Amino acid sequence: MTRRSLGLALAFVLSAGLCNADAQGWRGWLDRLSGPGPFDGVGVSAEFLCYGKKELRATGGQPEAQGALVTTSGYEPFFDVNCSRAARSAWRVVIGVELGWYDADDPGDLEFDADYPADTTRVKLFTFLPTADFVRVRWLEFGTGVGVAWFRGDLFDTTARFLIEPRVTVKPIAVFTNAKWARIVQFRGRLSILPSGFDASDFGAVPGSWSEGGEVLPGWQIVFDFTELIGR
Repeated sequence: MTRRSLGLALAFVLSAGLCNADAQGWRGWLDRLSGPGPFDGVGVSAEFLCYGKKELRATGGQPEAQGALVTTSGYEPFFDVNCSRAARSAWRVVIGVELGWYDADDPGDLEFDADYPADTTRVKLFTFLPTADFVRVRWLEFGTGVGVAWFRGDLFDTTARFLIEPRVTVKPIAVFTNAKWARIVQFRGRLSILPSGFDASDFGAVPGSWSEGGEVLPGWQIVFDFTELIGR
């Protein structure tokens, strides 16, 4: 396995987001929805595609110029963990994916048939969210994710919902220094948007006992992104 392939594999582990349990992500969204929950689980993310200008080491010319960083003249797409080879002096777009696995034992406000055992009302959730973030300065990113959320349970067939999540990421320590370690700690605000909503039958509950329309709910999280150490 090459070093870059190894770095890509490690990115899925190292860039996991740590969420505020009361206000962020799927747990917070479903708590406020008054549906099943709270949800507990894990989410991971990786960034592997970049659109920007490459920054390369010079290999030819005068001896004193060899090894110096040279920025390519044009923008281009290229595979790269966390855009580590992208020129920080130019804007870039970082593309990746977020995956989440969650589980809720508590049915919340959902009403189920009394004959159903409690362990059959559990709801599982899997999210797949491709993301794109625009970066112009080292401490601020604007982006969005567009993907799908799948709910599964013993009492209902898989329920899929279209998911949109615009977001803003701030790296507060990087405001004061250009050091790589300063970009590890990040604060991310986002909106979780599911346009189509839910009703009780989506989760195998008593039909007509609960429903909720489309949601646009804010959240935030603290992210520790150690793949920033790969970049320049």
